[in-house]
Amino acid sequence: MAGSNNDLNVLGASLIFNDILQGKAPNMSFVVNEHQYNYGYYLGDVIYPEYATFVKSYSFPADEKRKLFKLAQESTRKDVERAFGVLKQKWHIIKHPARSWDRAKLTKVLTACVILHNMIIEEEGRAICIYNPEDILNPPAVIQVGSPAYFTLLLEIQNCETHHNLRYDLTEHI
Repeated sequence: MAGSNNDLNVLGASLIFNDILQGKAPNMSFVVNEHQYNYGYYLGDVIYPEYATFVKSYSFPADEKRKLFKLAQESTRKDVERAFGVLKQKWHIIKHPARSWDRAKLTKVLTACVILHNMIIEEEGRAICIYNPEDILNPPAVIQVGSPAYFTLLLEIQNCETHHNLRYDLTEHI
């Protein structure tokens, strides 16, 4: 349905993908199972496309490795959902409907809440990772929409083979 707010329509207008495509996203390269990947990834379910930036669990895991991966992936997705629940409880500003806010204001509010939450858990010694200030101080160069570099990035993100390779490598890693 045109204009609906389902996950796929939201994805098309996602600031995350716009930042990657415009070269504004921080470097998220990583190595897993001795293979390098150039972009961070997001956990998704069956409705998401098979992009290099999504990792979906197996619909019907055929062996123990895939079953374990499915369990770990779905557990992590639930943890992320719970984390946003904590943010909603801690800072009521994001608990109330934000549809009337413009995108820039909503981005600033959610970013501030995530930063505050991360500062709290870091101070308490519960942080599992710490951001790299260099990514903020030295942002990457902006890529012009419609340029050859833009289309190269778009094809890399939409690469189905990379999606399957990443999921395989993560399954082997677990």
